Amino acid sequence: AALAAALAAALAALACASCGALSARPELGDQPGAAQLGGRGVVAAGRLFDVLYIRHDHACHNALNYQGVKTWNQFLKLKAAMRAGNFPDAPLTDCGRHKSKHSGEELRDMLNRTLQWEPEFVFTSEMLRAIETGLDMFPGAKIVPVPWIGEKETKWFSETSGEPPQPIDEQQVTLLELRGDGGNARVDWTIARAHKKSRAQSNYRKWLEFLHNDLSQRYAADPPLKLVVVSHSHFIRDLLKEEFTGKVDKLRNNDAVRVQYELSSDGFHAMKDTPGTPKSLLGSRLDAWSEDYLCGRDYQRCVKYDVDAMGLSSKDAEGTQSALINPPGDRECCVP
Repeated sequence: AALAAALAAALAALACASCGALSARPELGDQPGAAQLGGRGVVAAGRLFDVLYIRHDHACHNALNYQGVKTWNQFLKLKAAMRAGNFPDAPLTDCGRHKSKHSGEELRDMLNRTLQWEPEFVFTSEMLRAIETGLDMFPGAKIVPVPWIGEKETKWFSETSGEPPQPIDEQQVTLLELRGDGGNARVDWTIARAHKKSRAQSNYRKWLEFLHNDLSQRYAADPPLKLVVVSHSHFIRDLLKEEFTGKVDKLRNNDAVRVQYELSSDGFHAMKDTPGTPKSLLGSRLDAWSEDYLCGRDYQRCVKYDVDAMGLSSKDAEGTQSALINPPGDRECCVP
């Protein structure tokens, strides 16, 4: 009962700064023709949920992987790959933050002009890179880390459910130290604290159950309730494969795909008005970093977060190019 009360209070308080408080929305029980579902609340079948799934932007482990050193020295290559695979809850690189801000402007502009679409919730996975992407792409919005939408963790011959985030208290300290814009104050941890046992999980069906049990039965979705969900490549790929037919392309950093759901008496069902898989929204307009190198200033916050993981020592870290990252030569940096 205490958990349910905490979730109710948290959800009632959440709001997109540009959209107004959701607590002003009518409760589902107030809707004409609403049907009772299982004692958890009242929900009207046939309501629509409009969800924008976004992949997080360039993070510290991506730098070691995608921009890892290109050299004849196999030891350095292997070291960079191992550091990438074991990086603890990687935040965004400086490059990732720079690109997220620009991509966020593009996405918000497109949504407002073509769809008159503004999110009422901005949910993210509980990994730092997803939380930071939400903060930078949707400035002013409250960011809500939620369970079940994390990155799958693949190991030799087995696949665990999800990559584990750092403890919440440590994440709060990290955001405070790495961000100078006060964005850490926009993160609402209430739901994350209430679902601690599910923090390292990646499960699409459990995610839909969460939407049904902890959101849909508290707020009306007429007109459609609009959600942003910042997640990870594997989670988004898997949900598209499960819900739709046709080829599923890997979503690039910061790109988005729109999935609409209809709520029926037995849960959520993705709407399939057209054949095939939904296409990415930004596409050629997306300003993602795809070069095979990085300048030192493109990942300085990663060095501050975990100097050893980035292949440097504390005495020579600041402003130094890591031997594990491919250097730029005379090419332009990501961060101006």
